Amino acid sequence: MSFDVNFDESKQNWDNFAVTSPHYSIFLNSKFLDSLNSPYKCITVYEDHKIAAGAVLFFDESGHPRLNNMVYTQFQGMILADQGAAPAHSKYHWELEVINFFIESLTARFKHFFLCQSWRFEDARAFLWHNYHSPDKGVFKCNLRYTGLLPLNELHSESAYLDAIRKLRKREYQKAQKAGYTIHESQDIQLLNHLHNLTFERQEITIGESEQKRLMSIAEAAISNRYGKILVCRSAAGEVTNATLFLYDARCGYYLIGANDPNFRNSGSSTFLMIKNIFDCKEMGLEYVDFVGINSPNRGDFKISFNAVPKSYFELSI
Repeated sequence: MSFDVNFDESKQNWDNFAVTSPHYSIFLNSKFLDSLNSPYKCITVYEDHKIAAGAVLFFDESGHPRLNNMVYTQFQGMILADQGAAPAHSKYHWELEVINFFIESLTARFKHFFLCQSWRFEDARAFLWHNYHSPDKGVFKCNLRYTGLLPLNELHSESAYLDAIRKLRKREYQKAQKAGYTIHESQDIQLLNHLHNLTFERQEITIGESEQKRLMSIAEAAISNRYGKILVCRSAAGEVTNATLFLYDARCGYYLIGANDPNFRNSGSSTFLMIKNIFDCKEMGLEYVDFVGINSPNRGDFKISFNAVPKSYFELSI
């Protein structure tokens, strides 16, 4: 096999390739990448003049690759071309070859870098075997992480879904519904940011100015490019209680931001709004809702209570 690497792929070529990869998510679209307001490069490997693999690397102020995942983003790792119906012995052999070449190319240029692989990326052996016989030359650290996936083909009706989820969630939903809460789409990114700040202030956490700007930039790009939307929940009196930002690609809806007014924590509005988002994704014909991480106890338990299934993914660094 003969491969070539391009360390500065064009956005157009990147987008055209990435959307065809089985490992694609909206987090790899160049419009989303631009909205993060952080320097990045799309790096690709070519085979016979076609892109066979790619990866996104973000860079810090000194021009070195970042060594961690930025907040409000996910699954920006290495992706591969679709192998279609290739037999397993051929598919996995080819994947090892192209990933090995990519790893050698990246490590020759960058001493350290970080990749967050999609949960759709099945085979991490090439990373684990890097310098297998000479670990003193550097090996990858593989960090096991989890997200929660809700298969939408299993949702046949709202009543059946409410009966299937945790009983507390059903009671909260019915409580908010009975109290006359309503949900509306909004383009008010300042409101989303305000509620998000309130959510963390209750936990005595201050969100930095740069993170707030990133959140609003992500929301603005998602709305203007029509791959995301803000939903806002209001009480019967018109008070804003909650807001969410969901992102979408052709297969999946992503629960990126959940924000609430602490004064309405016990109203059931968070559950009411979440279930509205879930059935919006169902109506859009999507396959899954991805809850974008279940890696802390309280948040993870809340997301699993909607019948999300744990799904593993890898963070890789060297």
